[in-house]
Amino acid sequence: MLPNTWINIDKLIFSPWQEWQGKLSLALTSDIQQLRYQGEKVKFQGQLKGQQLTVSELDVVAFENQPPVKLVGEFAMPLVPDGLPVSGHATATLNLPQEPSLVDAELDWQENSGQLIVLARDNGDPLLDLPWQITRQQLTVSDGRWSWPYAGFPLSGRLGVKVDNWQQGLRTLWSADD
Repeated sequence: MLPNTWINIDKLIFSPWQEWQGKLSLALTSDIQQLRYQGEKVKFQGQLKGQQLTVSELDVVAFENQPPVKLVGEFAMPLVPDGLPVSGHATATLNLPQEPSLVDAELDWQENSGQLIVLARDNGDPLLDLPWQITRQQLTVSDGRWSWPYAGFPLSGRLGVKVDNWQQGLRTLWSADD
């Protein structure tokens, strides 16, 4: 563990992605590690206390002339930080091009299973509801639902997907002959 440390960098530039430059502040103690980043296109504020990671602000301007995508959440990190959080809850707010109101996404998981729900604020039915399970070998979405009530022609359906060897990437799912 590092000794108590406070670091401020007024202008941090990621080359060649200069549009993501900003100000970085770190506060590291034996009890808690805090990170703040403030740039034109991204803002982040989070802290790690033991195994509990709290993201209190993540705003990303992903598209010009659009409001930022916002995310907050709580995550339980593994004892050895060599993988994804073991449990968590995250919420995000975003704009979809065809959706007149904001859209909220909520992701909950515990160990190897969870659920992603995406809701438009003016509609009680989810745009997307995906219960999932994951292992080192397989990603499964079972009994998922989706709906798109816009553009004068509402659509909806169900979704089930099983992906073997998902960690090898999407390129392994299709051969060059497909």
